[in-house]
Amino acid sequence: MSRVEERKLVSLCLEGDMEALVTLREQLHAPLRRVLLARGAREHDADDLLADLWRDCLADGDDVSLLERRGESAPVKAWLATVLTRRLIDRQRRERRQTALDPRHDSAPSRWVDGSPGDSPADNALNDLLAGALREAFQNCRPEALVMLRLVHLHGLTQREVGRMWGWHETKVSRLMSGALEDIRERALSRLRESDPWLRLTWRDLVEVCAYSQESWLPH
Repeated sequence: MSRVEERKLVSLCLEGDMEALVTLREQLHAPLRRVLLARGAREHDADDLLADLWRDCLADGDDVSLLERRGESAPVKAWLATVLTRRLIDRQRRERRQTALDPRHDSAPSRWVDGSPGDSPADNALNDLLAGALREAFQNCRPEALVMLRLVHLHGLTQREVGRMWGWHETKVSRLMSGALEDIRERALSRLRESDPWLRLTWRDLVEVCAYSQESWLPH
């Protein structure tokens, strides 16, 4: 489905066209289910979350369609996958809190109880998780490597231009930046695994979720 076709389909859904919503569901339900399972959802959780998602895509009385919250630049599949990932994390954390508070369970209290990150609203839970992982990864990055990454990726300088500033050959700059990026990836993913062992995000998943989040929370 092209971006033009996608925008037209979403526009029809927002107008209340049930046939358009059925078409959108037919095209995206299976791929989104695979994304949820790959990110650590159990099969029944994936089915429940998807059922809620498609229901929320319908405008109902005073409630607006979930699709109205999508930014125009975000591909529908990637954006809905991010919404589902947020809801998956919230669901898992609520289950942990319920288990910790259930007197029938004699295990240690869940670390998500009593004002911990698990008490964040559903829309903020994923932001909190990713922001913490990325912030720690960037904080452990070598200062000169972090400056170089900003100059190249945010300000558009070439590695040769950056090398001149330090009096380095561009190959040395390239090695330092490549090593820093790899270290950031490993530290961020390691922190995510430590924070939520059941959540399985690849670096590509993490970048996608960050790209289509509507929040501005990345480390500066």
